[in-house]
Amino acid sequence: MPSPRERVALVLEGAQLHTSEYQGAHLAWQQWPAQTEPTSEPLLLLHGGFGSWNHWIANVLVLSQSREVWTLDLPGLGQSGDLSEPHTIQHFAEIVLAGIHQLFGEEQRLALAGFSFGAMITGKLAVLLGHRCTRCTLLGAAG
Repeated sequence: MPSPRERVALVLEGAQLHTSEYQGAHLAWQQWPAQTEPTSEPLLLLHGGFGSWNHWIANVLVLSQSREVWTLDLPGLGQSGDLSEPHTIQHFAEIVLAGIHQLFGEEQRLALAGFSFGAMITGKLAVLLGHRCTRCTLLGAAG
């Protein structure tokens, strides 16, 4: 059985790494291409507080069997840089949205899922994306 560090490395082997920058905030993104012809739009997963993309480590490979899967380290967490002020959910969502525009363009439709703190950001992000958000799943959202 691999150690936790080895497990992370194994899952990341199939990922493409990306970065985005907005208002001084540097975000680290991870992309797992679909293993077969994608059956739907890309899925973006937002992790909970005090964590990183690897909150989703048990899910990304299974989900990428039929669709492109993206994760990111939210500002101030994981491999991403600090969040510039103001420190609000709206600002978090705006920084993620800017990254989406940089990496996907301004027309790409996405499905979203967020866990805990990431669910609060996901809800705001879904509103900002409007019709481009095809599905929004909030897990353990507070507030």
